[in-house]
Amino acid sequence: MVVTRVELRLRFTKMPGVEGERVFHDSLTMSDPHDCGFHDIGSVVERKLQFMEIPHCAFTVFHRDAKSGDMVVVDDAYLIGLLESIMASEAAGNNSASHHNGGVGEEEIVVPGMLSFDVQVGRARLVDHRSVNNANNVAPLTSEALQALAGDGPHVPIGALTCPPRIPQFFVRGVVIAVRFKNPKPGLSVCEIDLCEPEDTKQQITSVTFDAEVQKAVQECLRGDRKQVVELRNIYIRVKNDVDRRFQTNTHPLLIRMDRGSRIEVVRLLAVPLALRSEPVVTVRENLRPAGIVSLSDLAALGEVRQSPTASQNRTQSGTSSSTSSSLHSGARRTMLSLANTALKSAPPVAGVVPSQVGEMLKQQQKAFLSKRAHEEHLPWEPDTIHVTSRDVKLRDAIVKQHAMKEEDRKDRIRRRKEVSQVCIVCGVNCEDEKSLSMVTDLLKNNSHNMGRHIPSMADIRLMLSDRRLTKDGKSRNRLVCAQHFVSATTRTLHVVHCRCAHLCSSYQKGTDLEDVVALELPMQVCHLCGMPGASVACYHPDCREVYHTICALFSDGYVNFGKKDPYLPCPACPRHTQV
Repeated sequence: MVVTRVELRLRFTKMPGVEGERVFHDSLTMSDPHDCGFHDIGSVVERKLQFMEIPHCAFTVFHRDAKSGDMVVVDDAYLIGLLESIMASEAAGNNSASHHNGGVGEEEIVVPGMLSFDVQVGRARLVDHRSVNNANNVAPLTSEALQALAGDGPHVPIGALTCPPRIPQFFVRGVVIAVRFKNPKPGLSVCEIDLCEPEDTKQQITSVTFDAEVQKAVQECLRGDRKQVVELRNIYIRVKNDVDRRFQTNTHPLLIRMDRGSRIEVVRLLAVPLALRSEPVVTVRENLRPAGIVSLSDLAALGEVRQSPTASQNRTQSGTSSSTSSSLHSGARRTMLSLANTALKSAPPVAGVVPSQVGEMLKQQQKAFLSKRAHEEHLPWEPDTIHVTSRDVKLRDAIVKQHAMKEEDRKDRIRRRKEVSQVCIVCGVNCEDEKSLSMVTDLLKNNSHNMGRHIPSMADIRLMLSDRRLTKDGKSRNRLVCAQHFVSATTRTLHVVHCRCAHLCSSYQKGTDLEDVVALELPMQVCHLCGMPGASVACYHPDCREVYHTICALFSDGYVNFGKKDPYLPCPACPRHTQV
């Protein structure tokens, strides 16, 4: 069975909210042209529109005829004829290939070249179900219908936003609470704008943009002082993913996405900044039942009994015992005072007690309860502060492991594709290039112990940086570089490492990744002999803090010792701890 794969080129034009054109490449696989139809091209176009976050719109697909040069509208009949002509042109090659393979199995043939289609996307129209049944298609004269027919579309509150939007053309009005610029990845910047309703500050949403031009305009024109009222048009709405919910600053389930086709306009400036009020919860634990509910009838009876001094004493004792039993039953659970209108209406009236007295009694009880507690100030709500939840802590290890696996995969790709540089990732010396002697000369001239008196040759450097330990057979290895290659985190290049550099690197011998040592530790460590950064050799003594370059330590007497058991295994030590 022969399967033919045709490469497609889709050019999107006249998209709502997007300036310019977009070009996509895709493929279409078929065994018989009559099994294909316009629905195959339509499904590909719908996937691309969903990728560009464009709401569902009507579109038309065109193809330029090679013979006449006309732009033909693509339908089922035209697409089948076009595919038949393509398969007919490839029939001779298919027959020869089938005869060569014996006609066994399934073979996929790739048609050379591409089928180019032009896709024109129209604006989606709002269709009212009440006007569909009308024979004359006449909408009623209402304010909603006039807003729907307006050019800019109606205003949709933040709390009423949906994904996908119910209305294709709309705008959102809100007060700018905060503006943040972040760099989640190298070379990627994102701008986040927190908005809220001017009348209801609890209705908040975040708008994000990755476009550099939009970010520049936001940085120049918008401020997070809670005074600017803006209107957003030609925007996209999407649902928050797990990463967005982890770092969200509001509980709205949706996000606003903006690009160069979007429009944000400051329509009003408030006289004073919009106040974001936080309502603290006041708990009451006195005169509570075991269920944690305050009974109004008990409080009213308490006020009536307090009129007689003898009954007041008995009531105080019973109140104390009830409070103790309540705290014993309720334990450490949180109890809140809940007053319902139905409870107030259903409660029987008590003589001599009015609701104002009940309120005063509740205020006194709350003051007495709060005076016994330690004073705790509520933390101010800051939009720029990232709030960490218990779920974030639980997912931290999994996220760290995922980032480590991604970093290792990236290093493996570099190891497979890039050429290996002969410059050592630790000492920076290339033993294959004589120009590296100039760097060695500069290090040894600045060396306080050598001071340039002895400058080694390249042969001496190769000998000192080689591994000359004996194998189990008693033969000398004389190996210059290690078998494993390492990736530089700064230049994204692949490097070798000398055996002596790996032996003398103290952090690497303790188990730290050599690539992390080179990227994080070496730039912060200054050699005690030459005074230049990049030192990797540390004295073995636990109380000593001296570090050196590999070249400075090897070519300075008394800084690298060799053991008696293995005279080729180096041990770094400063002169003060050489004999320890």
